[in-house]
Amino acid sequence: MISSRRGSIRLKNNIKTFLVLLIIVALAGTAGYFWNESRQAKKQVAESTNKEKAQETKQVLTKLKQILLIEEKEQPTIARIDNPEKLKKDNPEFYKNAQKGDYIIVYKERAIIFRTKDKGKIINLAPIVDTSKKSTKK
Repeated sequence: MISSRRGSIRLKNNIKTFLVLLIIVALAGTAGYFWNESRQAKKQVAESTNKEKAQETKQVLTKLKQILLIEEKEQPTIARIDNPEKLKKDNPEFYKNAQKGDYIIVYKERAIIFRTKDKGKIINLAPIVDTSKKSTKK
């Protein structure tokens, strides 16, 4: 009788241990599934954002090329102005007429502030001076 009780207690303990392990495995599997789904969603958002930015860049350059002859073969750096007041503090002369939503288009030789509303308008254009090349006159 005592041995059957011990066997019954061992069986109950084994079942409890098995159930606890089963729950742990199920939780780990669920966590892994949701982690993978989250990772894939972030990847899709990043890819979508890159496509949108590339399309936006193409549209801005197309509008700019309609009003300004651009012969540079290089791809410019383009940024949308979100805080014109901060830029005006750094360089008040160049950014004086810049507005939120305008674009800064930077080529190797020049920088352009461009407004895409309506047909597009060049707000400012300035040459880029390479200050790293100091001229030494003798």
